[in-house]
Amino acid sequence: QKIKKEFLDGFNNFKIKMVKLDNDSTKCEEEKFNSYNKAKKKLKGNINFISELYLIRFLPHKVIRFICYKLTLEFTKESVLSLKEEPIGTLQYPMYEEYVESLMLLFENAGARIENREKKTAEKLPPTESTLKYMDNLIDHLCENFKNEDFDENNIQTVIPDEDRKSLSAIDYSFSFMRKASESGNFGIRLKLLLVNLEE
Repeated sequence: QKIKKEFLDGFNNFKIKMVKLDNDSTKCEEEKFNSYNKAKKKLKGNINFISELYLIRFLPHKVIRFICYKLTLEFTKESVLSLKEEPIGTLQYPMYEEYVESLMLLFENAGARIENREKKTAEKLPPTESTLKYMDNLIDHLCENFKNEDFDENNIQTVIPDEDRKSLSAIDYSFSFMRKASESGNFGIRLKLLLVNLEE
């Protein structure tokens, strides 16, 4: 629980810092850019740390599944917030893109082990047709609600039961989500290129 909280807090702290930096009239553009790069490096460090913990088998696989789901959820939630909040000029890219970029970085770092673990799980206990259908519904729900002010996180339980969500393959779910988001126009050109490179 502590790792989950600190991981998600990292994004909130990054955003708060960028907003403060944006409003700091004492710093020039170069200073703001340097501060952005420093904060971005720390944000990436968080996902690198998560990856390392998983690779040395300190972090349970269920936490990886939770993180993958949470990053896709926060991508959609943050896109909705972007409609209501003032743009953060110091950010080089929209805040919601940081979540998917971190998801991609997780797979760059630990993708081979995550995939191997999910294959072994699927061999022992293949996903049911209903679970796969729920997964598709969840992905559609998140992608269709990108920048939709009516999005309500609480409605997700009506889209997929908690037990089915927790059993989703981190690999299948994450890559299906990213492909769907890219095809739906929710990814800018940068994320699209990062996804192409990740899948090569």
